[in-house]
Formats: sequence, C-alpha cells, structure tokens
Amino acid sequence: MVRQAEFKKLIILLLICFLPGYAMAEKFKYVFNKSDTLSYTVAANSHVDLTKIGAIAAVFQITNLSQNTFLGVDLTVESLAKNGDASIKAFFKKVSIVMMKNDSITTSDGSNWGGLKPGTIHNFAINPEGRIQPLTAKGGAVDPGMLMLWQILLPQLPARSINKGENWVDSVVFPLAITGMPPAQVVCRINYTYFGNEQDKPRGFDRFDYTIEGTSAQNKSIHISGKGLVQFDNETGKLFANNCEFEMQGAIDLALLGLPAELNASLPLTVKTQATVKLQNEN
Repeated sequence: MVRQAEFKKLIILLLICFLPGYAMAEKFKYVFNKSDTLSYTVAANSHVDLTKIGAIAAVFQITNLSQNTFLGVDLTVESLAKNGDASIKAFFKKVSIVMMKNDSITTSDGSNWGGLKPGTIHNFAINPEGRIQPLTAKGGAVDPGMLMLWQILLPQLPARSINKGENWVDSVVFPLAITGMPPAQVVCRINYTYFGNEQDKPRGFDRFDYTIEGTSAQNKSIHISGKGLVQFDNETGKLFANNCEFEMQGAIDLALLGLPAELNASLPLTVKTQATVKLQNEN
C-alpha cells in the first residue's frame, strides 16, 4: 500500500509538470567568457524641478535646469575564475554631457564625478549572480563611487531558482557628492520581481521589474525613489536592457544660487532622471 501511494504521488507530480502553462522554477546567472567584450550605452536625462524653489528661481530668472548624459562603455573580461567570477575592465570610449540652463546650452566630454572622461578605465569584480566588488587599480586606489554605476548596469540576480511573480531584495551603498549638497553615503534598497518571459526574440527575454528606495543617515534631506525593468537573456547569460526612472530629493545650498554664504541656508530640490542601459553588441 505504501508503494502504491508513493506511485500515485509520482504520477500526479508528473502530470502537474506537463500541464499547459505550468512554469518550472528557473535559475538565472551571468555567463562571462574570456573573449567577451560587451558594449553598453548608458543614456540619462535629468531635469531639476524648480517648483519648490519658487520665488528664488524667479529672482535669478532660472526657468530650466536639465542635463543629458551619454556614456559608451566596453566591458572586457580580464580574467575568469573556475567558479565563474570575473575580473572586468570597463573602458569609457565616449562621454558626452549637455547642460541646459534656460535657453543656453553647454556641452562637455568629461565630468567631475570621479574624473570620468573618454579613455577612463575602471576595474571591478563580478560573480555569476551579479554581486559586484571594486578592484584595486594599478596605482593602488579603489574607486567605490563607481560601484553604484556597475550595480545598476548589471543588476544582481537571485541566488536561488524562482518562479514567475517571486521577488528578491538587494541593497547598494554608495557615496553621493553633488554640487551644493554636503557629501553623504546613501543606502539603496532594490526590490526585484520576476515577471516571466517576453517574446522579443526567438527564445524571448526574461523580465525583472524593480523598485528603488534610498536614504542617507548623514543627510536626512536625501531620498531616492524609482522603478525600472530589466531584460535578461538567460540563454547567453547577458543583460540586454535596463530601463529606469527615479527621483532624488535633497536640499541645495543658497550660496550656489549666488546668495551670501553667510545665510547658511538651503532650499528643497528635486532631480528627476530617466536612464536607459542597452547592450549594443558583443564580441
């Protein structure tokens, strides 16, 4: 009788597995090859919300503050461990920044954020689940400020097999330095949900949606919130696209607007950003 009961359970399990629409739990991981060169573009459009500045913006005749940023970066696998961990060299082949204030436009091929400019190289390590760590550069310096960029570009995957509708949580800690705001450390909590397979190619992309919430213990005025979606090619182990929109709230120093520094005062500020990361080609 015991054997017969066990046999029935096995038959039921097999029937369930082959029912139409049944989805088996799937494991996701990045797959890196020593010969890989992955070319990604990162395009971000930021707009400063001046409504909370109100009369101050009117006094200084500021009607528009926005910035468009474009990055072209090649990720090359420098070394590969037996467990799949990879050492990555990130080469910035293009950096373009367009600043708009009212009707005036200023362009630049560099940024004061980590000295980012064409030809800049950063190194980091990544495991098959997307956990990223900075690497010591040849000069002995470590750039933790770039960690957030790589973690957004290559988001972390779950450490377990998941079904459609399941979620997992990641957290990223990074330094934030913006003109007019004191330096601070921000902790971002990223909540991912697996939304299944999209048929944009023969096999389709696996889609993950996510939300972001970030705060800082050093600067209580900072708050980051947003959402996005990831298209991941689990057949090749490559990230195809990552689209997100987020809002950062903070406070701007009045001295940045030309008012006397002795006032030692600030006003609330909101920066809204839309960003797209996309794989252009792979060698």
